[in-house]
Amino acid sequence: MYLAIGYAMCMTFAALALAPLPSEPGTGVIDKIGHWLAFFALMLWFTGASDDSQGGRLFIQLAVFGVVIEILQAIGGYRSAEWLDVMFNLAGALAAWGIAEVGAFGWGRRLVAVTGRKWSPN
Repeated sequence: MYLAIGYAMCMTFAALALAPLPSEPGTGVIDKIGHWLAFFALMLWFTGASDDSQGGRLFIQLAVFGVVIEILQAIGGYRSAEWLDVMFNLAGALAAWGIAEVGAFGWGRRLVAVTGRKWSPN
């Protein structure tokens, strides 16, 4: 269930990033904060089911996810791709990875253990 929620988050972010907008939001600060927050949340969520040896793999997967979204935006024609968005995606994921490195890896497993339930990431 834990990973299913994470994948649903990815699908939601992808749908929002690829959906046509009534007007182009531009490249304002709010847009970049949104990119940062989305990838921060994704990285933090997935580190909750991981151990510290998986941080690099998670970061690379999210980096590829962010690049693919930007490429799809460029192909779609009704959204614009911006490499600065990719940079903010990476910055958000990197910030969450940093937090995970100081003790947050496996936070989801620890939370489930406190409730007395058996951990199952699927």
